[in-house]
Amino acid sequence: MKTLLCLLFIFGVAVLSVVTCAPMCKHPRGPPVAITCNQLCPDEYHPVCAVDAQGLPKTFANRCFVDFAYCREGKYYAIMKDGEC
Repeated sequence: MKTLLCLLFIFGVAVLSVVTCAPMCKHPRGPPVAITCNQLCPDEYHPVCAVDAQGLPKTFANRCFVDFAYCREGKYYAIMKDGEC
C-alpha cells in the first residue's frame, strides 16, 4: 500500500512539473526563464532596436516584446541599442 501511494505521489509530482514547466522558454542569453507565450507586456513605449540572426533590424516597443517574440516565434533577437532602429 505504501509503495502504491509513493508511486502515485511521484506520478502526481511529475505531471505537475510538466504542466508547470510547459510554458518555459530556454532563452539563449541565460538559463531558462518563465516566460509564458501569452504574457502581457507593459504598454509603455521604451523602444529598443534589435537584430535577428540575419542581421535584419526590428524595433520593439520595449524589452519585454523582444523576449515575447523569442517565445512565440522561436526567433532570437539581439538588442543593439535603446531607441528605434
